[in-house]
Parts: sequence; structure tokens; C-alpha cells
Amino acid sequence: MNIAGLSLASASLMLAIFLLDINLPLGVAAGVPYLAPILISFWVPGRRFVFIIASICSILTILGYFYSPPGGIPWVVLVNRFLALFVIWLTTALILSSKKWENEAEKLSLFPRENPNPVLHARKDGYILYANPASGPFLDLLGCRMGEFLSDKCLDIIRQCSALNSSTAFEYEIGIKVFSILANPVNDGESVFVYAVDITEDKLARRKARIAAGVFESMKEGVMVTDRDGIIQYTNPAFTRITGYEMDETLGKRSGFMKSGRHDSAFYKQMWDTILEHGEWSGELWNRRKNGEIFPERITITAIKDFGGANSHYAAVFYDITDIKRKEEEIKYQAYHDPLTGLPNRLLFLDRVKKAIDRANRNKSMVAIMFLDMDYFKEINDNYGHDTGDMLLKAVGMRLVGALREVDTVSRFGGDEFTILLEDINNPSEAMKAAAKVMHALSETYFHEKRYLRVTPSVGVSIYPLDAQNEKTLLQNADRALYQAKQSGGERYRLYSSFVE
Repeated sequence: MNIAGLSLASASLMLAIFLLDINLPLGVAAGVPYLAPILISFWVPGRRFVFIIASICSILTILGYFYSPPGGIPWVVLVNRFLALFVIWLTTALILSSKKWENEAEKLSLFPRENPNPVLHARKDGYILYANPASGPFLDLLGCRMGEFLSDKCLDIIRQCSALNSSTAFEYEIGIKVFSILANPVNDGESVFVYAVDITEDKLARRKARIAAGVFESMKEGVMVTDRDGIIQYTNPAFTRITGYEMDETLGKRSGFMKSGRHDSAFYKQMWDTILEHGEWSGELWNRRKNGEIFPERITITAIKDFGGANSHYAAVFYDITDIKRKEEEIKYQAYHDPLTGLPNRLLFLDRVKKAIDRANRNKSMVAIMFLDMDYFKEINDNYGHDTGDMLLKAVGMRLVGALREVDTVSRFGGDEFTILLEDINNPSEAMKAAAKVMHALSETYFHEKRYLRVTPSVGVSIYPLDAQNEKTLLQNADRALYQAKQSGGERYRLYSSFVE
């Protein structure tokens, strides 16, 4: 019966009792209407209270018979009327409460069966009244079954929940499993519904996240994490140390805000094509620090996928390779330059000659090589020492560089031997003019340690393509021309083709 039906029944019953009391004389029969609530009380929760109240009302009615004066309607009859109304109201309220409790219990009984998580109904002493099908593994971990008692720890929580008559939430570890438990009291704390959710994976995920965060925080490499659109979500302390940007200065910005301008759009397109196709890219990038300094970094960008396999984030791990680059440049410089004068050495000089010949072929121009050494340098070095000799070699190198064009190359081959590469000349006379300038520049005196020194050069010149067809032969012919100049007394220059003819 629904609530409307119960209300109608209650009103009908109250009217019937009222009419019956008016037509019946006072006596035992006046208590008959109360038999209805007494009988009903046997099927209603809290029935003993209804029984007691209805019985008291009947006793009062019977007592009214003995103590009422003869004739008329004594005040006891009025009391009877009001008590009758109260009892019926109370009985109806209890019935409604019972129906509500039954409906809730029915809903709860349907809910647990369909729930994928463990749901238990237990008395406050821990006795399990009900367990849904999903509770099997949970009860196995607890070591109990429906119809048995819960473990001590769960029992303590249930007792606490029952005593407070309020919901209680807590985490419960069973072996390697962790459950989130919600205990909800029902029926005035006489029993408790227990709802459990396995949060083991969540706990492990949070633990892994904490470990990963700790690793990122302690890494020497910079770390930057962006969303799928390249918006920065996280940077670690090493990122700040390398770039100068604090994390709160980068959050919400696009990852390319530090671009140096040294890479073109084609470079970045190729980089992102590789990331999207293979999920990772490694290489060197030049970025800009907060102070404006451009620096090189070795970086690996990795795509992070979501559960559906789509790229959800990108993680960049990088380290500053400025020192590495500097050392590489130093090694490269040392490999291609003379340590005393800083001029290109033989290896770099020959490489430049080869490239100059290739350009001359394309431009239909000529290339000249000068091979020179210093007359009487050995005597100065022996008489005044190696320091004086080294000073003299450095000075010669500086004068040669100052006497020639920027496009020309001056090289020290070793000892007092120097070579010069003249590019993009149109005829041998240009080489002869350059040789004359060299002779003039090197013939001036040198001042060192309060003394004047004078050395003069001898120079041999060969022209491509007139005197040779490759760099090796061109250098050999310049050396031969130098020999001819020295044989002629030194302090002069000779063109290879002039004495060959």
C-alpha cells in the first residue's frame, strides 16, 4: 500500500472509532477499537511501543467506566476520543516509517547485486548479514564468509560507526591490496552497510607519480612537459638552472618561446614529423636563456600516450652542451691551427686550396700559392734564443695577414716556412703584386728586447691552372720556385712558370 492509501485507511479508522464510541455505552467494549492497533503492532517495526500505548489506552477506558458518574457523558469519554486519535496517528506514522525502511532496504538490496565493488550488510557486532557477488574476493582476503564475523579492524570501525550513527570512511590494507571503505549506519545504528573500493592501482599510480616527481626534481638534466598542444605543464629545477626561467614563468607558455632563431621552419617540421611518426626525436638544439644568451643543448623529446594510444603529452629532457661544444671547437682549432702563431696549419691550408680550386673552376678564375721562408732565421734563433725566434715567427705571421686581403689565407707549415693562398685572381700579375707587398712588409726591421732585428723572405709562386692542375702539385711547384729564389741569393720572389719556360 502506498502512502496515500495508508493516509486514507488511517482517516477511515479514526472516523469509525469516533462513531463507535458515541453509540456504545462506556465499558469494556470501549477498548475494542484498540484491538486493531494492538494486532497491527505485531507486523510493525517497534511494535512493542504501539502495543504498550494501545494497552494503556484500553486500561484508561475501562477505568473510566468505574469512575465515571452515572448519566451523561463524563470527561473520560473525551479523553478516550483524543487518545484514540493519537494512537491511530502514531500507528500510521510507524507503518509509514516501516514502509519507507522496507523500500530503502529493497533499493539497497538491488543496488549491491549490480555493483562491481564489494558491498556488505553487517550487524554492529560484525556479523555479516549480506554480501553481494562482488564481495567474494574481498571476503577471501578478510578470511571470512557471509554468516560469519568480520575481522577485528573492520569490527572496530563498524562499532565506531554504529556508536556515532554517522558514516565513516577509511583505508584498509589487506596484504598487498588497499581498499577505500565507507561504512554507513542504518536502522539507528543496529546495522551497517559497508562499501569497499579497490584502490590498489590508484595507490600504486600515486606512488609512482611521487617517485617520478622525485626523480625529475633531482635530475641534473632539464625536464619540460607539455600537453598535446605544446603548452608547458611542468618544468624541473634543472630547467630553471639551465635556462634561468622559474617554473611559474613558463607554465601556460608554448614550448617554443625560447627559440634562438638558428633553426629554420624546415628543421622544426622534420623534428615534429619524426616525433609523430616514431614517438621520439633526439638531437641538438640552440635555444635562448632568459638573459638572452644563446646556448646549445642535447635534447630528447618523447611522446606520452593516453589509454587510447593518442599523444596526450610531450616530455623533453635536455642538458647544456656549451662546455662540450667549446671543447670540441678547441680540439678542432688545435687540429687545424698552428699552436704558436694561431695561423692555419698544413691540413687546413691544403683543404682551403682544394676548395679554392673548385671555386676557380666554376668562376673561370685563377688561384695562386706562395711558399716562403725567412733568410737567416736560423742564425737569429741560434744567437738570440728560441724566445726571440718565436717572437719573430709571430710577428711575421701578423705582418703577412696585415699585408693581404681577408679572403686570402696565411699558413705556417713549420719552422720558418709559411704559405699563402690567393683566391679569385684573374692573371699572374696580381700574384706578383701580392708577392711584392709581402717582400716589403717582411723586410722591415723587428724590435725585440732592446735590439733591432732584420730578416728577409724568399718567395716562390705558382699559379692554377697555369702551373698545376691540383693542390698537391701546385704546392710542390711553389716550393720549387722558392728554391730558385734562394738559389738566386734570397730576398726575392720567383714565379714557377718563369724559370720553367
